Amino acid sequence: MRRDRGELGTVMNTDSREYLPGHGRMGFMLMLKSLIDPSHFRVEEQRQRGMAFAFAQRLVSENPDPSVLSREQFHEFCNCVDNLFLVREGDLPIMFDHAFAYRHRNRWNYKYRNLTWHELTGVINLLFAQIAAPPPSFGATRHGASHFSNWDLMIEQGCGGSLAIDDRARLWERLQTNLPIAFFAGSALHVEIELFILQSVRARLGLETHEAMTGRLLRRKRLAPIYMFQRSEPLGNNLTADMLKAHVNESRNEELQLLFRTGVCSVVPTNQISVGIDVRQLGKRALRVLAEVRAEGGFLIGANEHASLSTDIVDIERFHVGQVPDILTASVMGLSPGDGYVQWVPAGLRVTLAYPTPIQTARDLSETFKGPLFREACERLGEREVLEELRRDARERGSPVMRVLEQLLAPPAKRKSAVTAQAINGLYADGFPWSGALASVPPGAGMRYRIVRSDGPPRTVPDFIKRFNRGVRTKARIAWNGGYILNAELVGKLGLP
Repeated sequence: MRRDRGELGTVMNTDSREYLPGHGRMGFMLMLKSLIDPSHFRVEEQRQRGMAFAFAQRLVSENPDPSVLSREQFHEFCNCVDNLFLVREGDLPIMFDHAFAYRHRNRWNYKYRNLTWHELTGVINLLFAQIAAPPPSFGATRHGASHFSNWDLMIEQGCGGSLAIDDRARLWERLQTNLPIAFFAGSALHVEIELFILQSVRARLGLETHEAMTGRLLRRKRLAPIYMFQRSEPLGNNLTADMLKAHVNESRNEELQLLFRTGVCSVVPTNQISVGIDVRQLGKRALRVLAEVRAEGGFLIGANEHASLSTDIVDIERFHVGQVPDILTASVMGLSPGDGYVQWVPAGLRVTLAYPTPIQTARDLSETFKGPLFREACERLGEREVLEELRRDARERGSPVMRVLEQLLAPPAKRKSAVTAQAINGLYADGFPWSGALASVPPGAGMRYRIVRSDGPPRTVPDFIKRFNRGVRTKARIAWNGGYILNAELVGKLGLP
């Protein structure tokens, strides 16, 4: 499931960050209540199994084969999915206090816990392919395209109604620019082709509604290519690359056929077996094409399911288009289940930071880019320089975008403060990521340090700062907590001597 990091270097920087397609590894607790309530981790584990079996049932119900799956095949498939949660090998070398193994008080190394749920769907899909051998789906091609009326309205309807994150204006601006597009289609194929390919080309050609698209005009304009990335193997009722090519050849849309004949638009097969966009599963050819899009300053449109959670840190400007499918995705994005979104994400940025106690969500990021700080920074420094600084910080530190913008706009005197702080991140030797904050106090800064404590109820660090600033003439410049108190029970759980 995991590819060597070297292959990803052409489309993302993983020197100090880990690329994970999905919410997070299934071996770690992702629900905040699981971190607080000592027994709630069992609820989260059952939810993981439930999501896996729900996906398995979806594959069965969306099987294009008209013959019903036999009872023996169905039982074999379900038992195989259940066994995924039972397979273990050896012991874990390191215990993490927010891992399920820690809650179970053992070191058993369950293999599924190394995957995200999105990666696990690929394993389940492989099992279904071996047991049921489903044929490629063609059901999605039977639905005719809706009559095109209004671009903004059609996107809104395709995302389920009103948009909680609305970057349609920037998306339309980019679609009109003659740059390469890497397009990962969703389930509404006809509508998406109209919105993101046909209307984009017509805008680039400067055509009015009544004007026809011709091959001569396409050759004269030398349009940038549009690549449709499509999986080679079936996954439910999703079209495969071969079925998409057949659909284009049989399409009654003359403009679409013209785009494929002239090479403006083409299908790029991928080796993808999971939901979303797992960059490591694309295959060498698809990775090479994606790298070309990046090198030529193009952008990516992810309209397929879970694309918003599987393109983090990809070093290409991207637009996430879709609808929030479940409560966990909603929590990660800072939205509600069923919310629609069209989100712009600059190259190299991670949308949500520090989940399940996020310091930045998808909604926060969108509001920041529409706020006065980003606007002022772009007016002062230029948008290209601001985005490059955001990319650099995301790669080296992982700071919230709001924090980076504040630092860019801070007066020089404030930047030379005696106490400075910044976010830091990196990778351990085993590949696991780490992150934190680094505060710096230069020698001779004349700082005095004081230890404060609470003799009553527990207090937070900000509360201590407020009380400290009220009681003395000087102001606190730096503060931190004392970490864990290792009581007997905690020492036992950690296996410490």
